[in-house]
Formats: sequence, C-alpha cells, structure tokens
Amino acid sequence: MKLDAAEEVKLGRGMAYQAFSAEQQEAWRPAKDLYTAALQKAPEIPWIRMRRGFCEIKLEDEEAARSDFAKAISQGVSTEKADAVNDLQFLITLRSRGGPLAEFRDPKGAMALSRRLVELDRTTDNVLLEAACLAESDQY
Repeated sequence: MKLDAAEEVKLGRGMAYQAFSAEQQEAWRPAKDLYTAALQKAPEIPWIRMRRGFCEIKLEDEEAARSDFAKAISQGVSTEKADAVNDLQFLITLRSRGGPLAEFRDPKGAMALSRRLVELDRTTDNVLLEAACLAESDQY
C-alpha cells in the first residue's frame, strides 16, 4: 500500500522524533541514520536536516554538516507550526555564538529568529531563549 504525500511527511516526522530520542542517548550514528531515513520521507522539513547536521558534527564530519546546515537555511521556516517552532529553535542554536560552525554564527540573526519564535509560540522556554539571545547579541 502506497502512502499519500501527507502520510509520508507524517512518517518522516515520526522517524525524526525517534532520531531526536537517539540523540538524547548520545547515539549519534543511529540518530544520523534515522534523520537520513526521515529526510527521504519529509525532505521539506528544515529542522530534520539541521538535526542531522548536529549529529554529523558529533561524528566529526564537518563537510556533511556544513552542507546540511546550508540546505536547511535555504529552505526557510516550515509553514506547519510545530515544525516551524523546531526550525526556529534549531536555527537559533546554529546562529548563536556557541553554534557548531563559525561561518553560521550570527548572534544578531539569532536574536531576530528568537523574536519570531516568541511571536509564533509564546512559552516560558522560548521567552528565556529570546532573553539569552538578547544578552548574547549585546543588546540586552
């Protein structure tokens, strides 16, 4: 039985959540492999590609990570709210001063992304993330 496009994306998103759980256990290679499988189902969701990039950093494959980060950035932010929240949170991580690759660090950009995140989903965690971005960008 063939899944329709929406079901494929849903399946890909579920695989990505499994991959994120593997990351929490520091199982970088299995997580990366799950993200790769998820991207075959849902290539249009940027946060999945960013998370795979973070795994690639842990696996010391900077070139692959650089490629995933650049592609995810070029995709913009998802239209589906839960994906957009994840996109923004992981873009902020990438853009922050402590981001994994220097060429993607942009504290002022992280601040703008954090404002957008709070507008989209005003939670305590997101407000605290915005405050951290403000402090990091020397505009607090």
